[in-house]
Amino acid sequence: MNHTKYRVWLWVMLLVLVTAGVAWYLLARDKEEPMTDGTLVYRTAQEELA
Repeated sequence: MNHTKYRVWLWVMLLVLVTAGVAWYLLARDKEEPMTDGTLVYRTAQEELA
């Protein structure tokens, strides 16, 4: 009986995680964030030496 409960618990947890992952992906895909400071920073040689 313990093995059956454990398997059911594992399947339920897997289903919850997959559902949450799909929902997170769909919500994050639609949300476009603007570029902020520090993103894709280009450094010159003088800045590297400083």
